[in-house]
Amino acid sequence: MANHVSQYLSVRSDLNEKGREVWNEIMSRLDRDDTQGGEKHLGFVFFDSYDEMTRENMCDLIGAKWAYLTDHDESGLSMYSAWSPCIEFCTYLSEQIGMVDAGVQLVLTYEDEFCNFIGTALFDAGGLEDQEELESDEFIDMVLEDDDELRAHFDFESREFDEEGQEMLWEIQWDRISDWQWNATERMLGQR
Repeated sequence: MANHVSQYLSVRSDLNEKGREVWNEIMSRLDRDDTQGGEKHLGFVFFDSYDEMTRENMCDLIGAKWAYLTDHDESGLSMYSAWSPCIEFCTYLSEQIGMVDAGVQLVLTYEDEFCNFIGTALFDAGGLEDQEELESDEFIDMVLEDDDELRAHFDFESREFDEEGQEMLWEIQWDRISDWQWNATERMLGQR
């Protein structure tokens, strides 16, 4: 089961003036949350208080039972959530901007802290346009595919690395995740 899911939503298109106004208005709603210091609970995009942020409401509107914005600017936003990425929130954001900027294009990259899954999603004026995700076993298979040294430290029957293999994986996994996300995003953008 996933725990914290780290995410970055990037604005891939040049938003027009009205699109930028919608982006700024939605981000300004987060200022209602003054309890977390620099972090802002994404539920404040939809609700005025924590009392309204039930698990069901959050999952329906955000995509996770809780989620926090850690940073944002005109080019994107960083956030983390429980158990799953904030697909529903990103869909809402792209659809709202899309009402005034038909060319909006947002890309979400995300990864579970224990690499139970990694993914990328493309959003346009109609919401979620495309998404690719790898589960942990698929990621391990991808990493092993072209690394003979790492493969020598992997027991295919138990699907576990020995201690040295685990250390090697920790050294390369974030670069491999980043590469996969970039390639997946480019594939999705190329199909448009």
